[in-house]
Amino acid sequence: MKTGQQRDGESRVPVFKDFRAGVAFRDVMPVLANRDSFSSALEDLTEWSTPLAPDYVAGIDARGFILGGALADRLDCGFLAIRKEGKLPGETVSRTFSGEYSTDRIEVRKDLVQPGSRVLIHDDIVATGNSVAAAVEMLEELGATVVGITCLIEKSFLKGRSRVSVPLFSVYSFDA
Repeated sequence: MKTGQQRDGESRVPVFKDFRAGVAFRDVMPVLANRDSFSSALEDLTEWSTPLAPDYVAGIDARGFILGGALADRLDCGFLAIRKEGKLPGETVSRTFSGEYSTDRIEVRKDLVQPGSRVLIHDDIVATGNSVAAAVEMLEELGATVVGITCLIEKSFLKGRSRVSVPLFSVYSFDA
């Protein structure tokens, strides 16, 4: 398996300087649009995640649903949607966090997470780590065990992985 540091992300993941508020935006869509890079990323995510034996993959709204859902299928487990506030029916647990661009609130349905469940979180990008840290807190509040976090892109220079205490795997990692 190639790790995020070994992959040639620069050619597949374009950067848009000053996309919002002076933040360089890494665009995951070209990776997802290309059949070969999509498949290769999914293979890497599956290989890393299989030993963790999750009961669920929890994808973070909204691009985390794409590979997260496919990963859940490959891992033969269920899929949980972690959505932005107001998008889920029923009782939810929620958290507010500050991201690169703004403050957001995410939530997960209480009735879908069983105490003792093993959950793998997937997000498209881990930058500051605040969204995945909020997701970990919510799932743990419901009695789940978060076994790991996967992402397509990690902005390692923002040190987001330091915000969580569970293993984190990225397909592509960028130092700037």
